[in-house]
Amino acid sequence: MEGDRENMKYFYIQGEDIPYNLNFVVNCSFDYFVRYLKLKLKLKLKDKTIELKDDFLDGLFITLENEEKKELSRWIWVKEFNWTINEQSMMAHEIIHFVMAILDHKEIPISKQNEEIFAYLYQSIIKKVWQKLQVLYPKIKIKK
Repeated sequence: MEGDRENMKYFYIQGEDIPYNLNFVVNCSFDYFVRYLKLKLKLKLKDKTIELKDDFLDGLFITLENEEKKELSRWIWVKEFNWTINEQSMMAHEIIHFVMAILDHKEIPISKQNEEIFAYLYQSIIKKVWQKLQVLYPKIKIKK
């Protein structure tokens, strides 16, 4: 993507009730995202997902493990984000992957009995993401 360096935005959010850190990269090519991860994490990335080609990807959720530090790093990448319905739905789609991963990591089963936990976590994350994106793209007004 032309202008990756100028257009790319990075931000992160953190959870309170269920602790998590989630990193976001938007508005850059997949190749640029992978280079950014390698530089930021100072890791040799071996994850199979990283070997995918940019041609068919518009968004991605990935969990990377730093074996040295014994910690997980969770990332959402969205190729383009300019508040279109398609881009908002892509972001929502990737966040659902993250919610599933967090609940699995915490050994909370996904079931009808636990749907409120899923819904609460998803709502909390979406709210934080929209707030962060509104700061990054202040010309866009979303009613509160």
